[in-house]
Amino acid sequence: MNYLVEVVGDHLQHLDSTLEMIFLSAGEKRLIGLSDIEGIVSDIRVNTIFELTDAIGQQNLEKALGILEKVLGSKVLPFKKEETPKYDDPSPLLLSMMARQYRLIWRVKEMMGRQNSDEEMAKVLRMSPWNVKKLEDQARKFSELSLREGILNCQKTDLALKKGHSPKNLLMEKLLIDLCRPGR
Repeated sequence: MNYLVEVVGDHLQHLDSTLEMIFLSAGEKRLIGLSDIEGIVSDIRVNTIFELTDAIGQQNLEKALGILEKVLGSKVLPFKKEETPKYDDPSPLLLSMMARQYRLIWRVKEMMGRQNSDEEMAKVLRMSPWNVKKLEDQARKFSELSLREGILNCQKTDLALKKGHSPKNLLMEKLLIDLCRPGR
């Protein structure tokens, strides 16, 4: 059960629906093993990294820190639907996705300033209009200066991680605080 809570979260509705899927997939089996659970659950948490970048874009520090803690604690970073790889250190991948999110928000903010339509932005960014709309909402929460500082903070954190002078968890948490609360 601890594994299930760690991967799915502690929201009762999510747990209930996941348990139902596990029981339905088990069929006539009397004993459900960890591999049975992993087969079902790995498809559920595919979007963890995107949940983190969305939390950053929404400046939701509490949610972002919670996701970061789970990923760094379990060292599992669901990113592709086919597999759930284990990483000795997921920090570099997380950091690159955080920086990517900030770059995308900055590009959308610039395009909004030039009065580009959602369709034009989607074509240039090679994204769905739905994703562009989400980035537009996030871009309104940031100044251009805070976006520039966020990208620089990602770069500084990357260098600090590579030098290894501080614990990785603390560096990543500090970065999240800086990204979710720009200019404060």
